Amino acid sequence: MVLEDNVWVGGQVTVLKGVTVGRDSVLGRGAVVRQSVPARVVVIGNPAKIVKRFPVPDGQADRSVPDGPAKRAEPDPTVQALSDVAIPLPAPPP
Repeated sequence: MVLEDNVWVGGQVTVLKGVTVGRDSVLGRGAVVRQSVPARVVVIGNPAKIVKRFPVPDGQADRSVPDGPAKRAEPDPTVQALSDVAIPLPAPPP
C-alpha cells in the first residue's frame, strides 16, 4: 500500500495490498479500497467508488495514478522493519 502526500483516511477504512492512493485524496469512513485511487478524489463504499473529483490547482501538473492495477514496489533493503527496531522505554517514576 502506498499513500501519497496529503491523503486523508477515515475510520475503519480497509486498503488492500498493492493499492496506491494518489495525492490529495480522501478515503471515506468504512471504505474498502481494492484498486488504486487517482489523485484529488473522494472515495466511499464497499467496494470504494469515486464520488467527487477535486480540480487541479492552477500552475500544477496533473500527477494522477494511472489506471490499472498497481505495480508492487520492491522492498528497500536499506529500510529496517519496525519489528526489528528496539524502542527505548521511559524510566519508571521514582
